[in-house]
Amino acid sequence: MHNPSKQRSVLRTNKCGERESVNSPESIADYNTFMSGVDKFDQLMSTYSIAQKSRRWWLKLFYYFIDMAEVSSYVMYKDSAKKQRRRYLCHLEFRSQLVNEMIGNFCSRKRKGYSPGAGVGRKTHQPGGYPTVQNAIRLSNVGDHMPKQQEKYRRCAHCSTKAKEKRSNMI
Repeated sequence: MHNPSKQRSVLRTNKCGERESVNSPESIADYNTFMSGVDKFDQLMSTYSIAQKSRRWWLKLFYYFIDMAEVSSYVMYKDSAKKQRRRYLCHLEFRSQLVNEMIGNFCSRKRKGYSPGAGVGRKTHQPGGYPTVQNAIRLSNVGDHMPKQQEKYRRCAHCSTKAKEKRSNMI
């Protein structure tokens, strides 16, 4: 524990932008010295968080743990790449690659004309700098369920279920 009466000198920036020495309680100085890792972790957690509002407390906790595992794996990946003196991916690229590896070619229904090796080795950036979805994945369901207007309302084969029948003149 810290003694509240002990003071330590810390450097602060004043209005003019000059650094000056200011006395501060020892506990505050220690906090500022050692909390940078936690602040960085919180910053990485909030950048691409999947957390959503939920009335179920355990679901929010589940999302937090997924985000925490992803950020921890990114930090470990970055440290490993730095030690091996390799170029490392930015956080968004790493997250996209991680999601693609985890999900793979899983879909609730079979995709037509999709091959897992398609698009490998392609450039993943647009000129704007944002990672793009590979065309093999993006265009895999094109033509699968394109709407056509009919005269009669009919049951939609893709949207309708036995429990909830969906009818539309756009089939």
